[in-house]
Amino acid sequence: MAVMKMTADEIKVLRKVLKMSEGEFADRIELKDREAIKLLESGAIKPTLHMNKLLIRLLGMGSARSPKLKKMFEEIKERSQSRW
Repeated sequence: MAVMKMTADEIKVLRKVLKMSEGEFADRIELKDREAIKLLESGAIKPTLHMNKLLIRLLGMGSARSPKLKKMFEEIKERSQSRW
């Protein structure tokens, strides 16, 4: 099974649509430093496998409330299932 990965822009959109502060978002994805959220959103650091799972879980829960997140979730699922 392919691992679903989010880009830096998608992570930024997820946090903004869920209306989470950097500190709350860092707690949800089990990141110790809230300043690292800025680096994560800019693409300077890559999320770990565990962080990816937590991000996808947040996206899945948020997609029930937001059409924008639902569309993004479907795009990520489709992208992760395609093979190169």
